[in-house]
Amino acid sequence: MKIFKACWVLCYMCYMNVGLAQIDLRESEKQINRLYGVEKLNALNELSDAYITVDSKKATKYAKQAVNLGEEIIDIANPELLPEDFVKLLRAHVLYGDLLFTSEKYAQAKEQFISARYWSSKLNDSIFVDKIDLRFTELRALERDGKVKKNVVSKAFKNLNIGDKIGDATQRLQIDAQIKLGNKKEEDGDYDAAIKHYKKAINLLKNTGETDEINEMQIRVALLLDSLNQPQEAQSFLAEALTEKRIKSIEQNDSISFDSMVLKPEPIPNNITFTPNQSLVTEKKSLKSLAEKFEKNNDYKRSLDYFKQYQALAARLQHDSISAIFNAQKSADEILLLKQQKRIADLNVNAIEIEKEKQIKLRNSSLIISFLIFIGAVTSLYFYNQKRKEHKKLFSAYRAVDEAKSKLEVAEERITTLLRQQVSGEIAAELLADKAGEGAVRRFVCVMFLDIRDFTPMAESMTPEELIAFQNNIFGFMIDIVESHHGNVNQLLGDGFMATFGAPVEHGNSCENAVNAAHAIIAKLQKRNASLGVNEVRVGIGLHAGNVVTGNVGNDARKQYSVTGNPVIIASRVEQLNKKLNSQLIATEAVIENMSTTETRYELVPMRIKGRNDLINVSILA
Repeated sequence: MKIFKACWVLCYMCYMNVGLAQIDLRESEKQINRLYGVEKLNALNELSDAYITVDSKKATKYAKQAVNLGEEIIDIANPELLPEDFVKLLRAHVLYGDLLFTSEKYAQAKEQFISARYWSSKLNDSIFVDKIDLRFTELRALERDGKVKKNVVSKAFKNLNIGDKIGDATQRLQIDAQIKLGNKKEEDGDYDAAIKHYKKAINLLKNTGETDEINEMQIRVALLLDSLNQPQEAQSFLAEALTEKRIKSIEQNDSISFDSMVLKPEPIPNNITFTPNQSLVTEKKSLKSLAEKFEKNNDYKRSLDYFKQYQALAARLQHDSISAIFNAQKSADEILLLKQQKRIADLNVNAIEIEKEKQIKLRNSSLIISFLIFIGAVTSLYFYNQKRKEHKKLFSAYRAVDEAKSKLEVAEERITTLLRQQVSGEIAAELLADKAGEGAVRRFVCVMFLDIRDFTPMAESMTPEELIAFQNNIFGFMIDIVESHHGNVNQLLGDGFMATFGAPVEHGNSCENAVNAAHAIIAKLQKRNASLGVNEVRVGIGLHAGNVVTGNVGNDARKQYSVTGNPVIIASRVEQLNKKLNSQLIATEAVIENMSTTETRYELVPMRIKGRNDLINVSILA
């Protein structure tokens, strides 16, 4: 029991510690917004570091904010910033890079470590160098294993050799970093560490081919080795440097000599003489001889010392020579200047006379030009007013045309609406397109005649208003059914109508469309009678198919889209058979034969119709 209580207390204390730590972090987050500049950068670094073990996402968020803020406020050229301020930015890059590396975002992590290497080289700071080098080693290993995925931009610029350029920049940063670290160690008196960094820089420089910089680093290493009482290694580095200089000189077709390494003075002009100090010339020759002597004896350190003295003395003699030539030339220039001033005074007198003549000519020319400008302005104003009047008239004409166009559009829309109310949409479209006026067209159609039974007694018992309402109610849904089955109502006959299927446009099987439309009308009428509870309204429908002539019939004053032919008359007579046979739908043999459905067997009965001697086969469908 005691053990259990102890464990419970320990867990509670851990929980409280974690809770208190999270409270402290939240307080720090609130205070972040009240900080600015370097203080905010330092606080962001601390927050990111604190959140690493608690919440990696927040740690990454604050590390990224620290990097962005540092890049904005820190400038290497800003004298007001202290070195530790730059170290804070370096720390932000390293911390953000570590978090990205842990999240396996290797490409982004590499960018941060490149920036970190840059700042470490600028600051001569070796605190983060080993860590950065380790990350680069790990990244190269991951790249060889193919685990570092290139982003879209890297793939898009693959052909531009951006990778090579970044590689060169990274190598240059490594070289600069090693040289800076070597300089720092040399200043601190740690020559062994300085030599180590310089050797790394030499190895990296050999990949770039910068021989001059390599020679400079080799000579610096030789001097440091000589200071550490390691003459053999010093002579080895110095001999290697001189050997590479000779090889470079031979490649450039120029033999190595001390005279060729000294800057030659410019030749003295013929009219100016200069006599150098003979004692200095003698001393210069002695220094040169000593340097060449020690070089032959492989005592490169002393040879280098005498060579430096020889160069300094040669530069001094050259400076004296240039100063003497400059002073002599200055005196000659002063004399020449006086002569030129007199010549300029004479020229000024002539220039004043010439300028007077120019002023007179310019005044006369200005008067002429002003007069021409005035004439041009008056002419332009006249033509401008004329054009303005013409534009005003043209604007009025355009406005009248626009008004007429608007009226025509309104009239056209009204005509189209009225036409579509009088005929079906397809017939109206054909009439508006003027296709119906091109002449008669022969078509195969199915003609429907529909008649309302006992219409006359019903009409006598209704007022005119009730009659119109009844017709609209009955014909409304019938016309909708006909048009939904691709038919067109050609004529309303008071107690019925005539419709065609297949004209002016054919939609599939016209006969089958007509039969389906007739059945739909009968079914809708029966449903209406049952729902309204009114007197039963019955219809008679006759269908016949054949070739007819369609077209716009009439005179110039009035025309009507018409369907003409024997099939129209036969369809009308067939409809009348419904009264005799007490049926609602009769179709002729021509209709049955042209239907596409063969599942239903229709019984044909020969019947005699009015106006024909021959019998005609019909089928009672309803």
